[in-house]
Amino acid sequence: MDFKEEKKSVEQAMKKMVKQVSSEETDLSRQEIEDYDLEAKRALVLSAYQDIKERKRYAFWIFLMVLVWLISIVGIIITCGMGLLNISDPVQLGLVGATTVNVTTFFVIVTKYLFPSNNIKP
Repeated sequence: MDFKEEKKSVEQAMKKMVKQVSSEETDLSRQEIEDYDLEAKRALVLSAYQDIKERKRYAFWIFLMVLVWLISIVGIIITCGMGLLNISDPVQLGLVGATTVNVTTFFVIVTKYLFPSNNIKP
């Protein structure tokens, strides 16, 4: 079999396959498309549900961590004020200032990450 004959047989086989695979929509193909769309929507809903669940969990732990962090700083300030802990004034100011900045920044960054703003306009 030479190249021309082989090319002709390949072309005939391709034409035969094209005839077998119709481009017309059938009820079965429409149903398959609807099924795929339904599965895609279901996956998106499950993903959104999981995201919400995880965000709630992380938001709780972040809140708890910030709360403990701030309570410990307030405790240190109270114990210094009562004279139970002796820390100089500049150290106290540094402690309060640095903690305030750190806690606020941490809270803002993590909150923006967990709850991104959707810029989708209706």
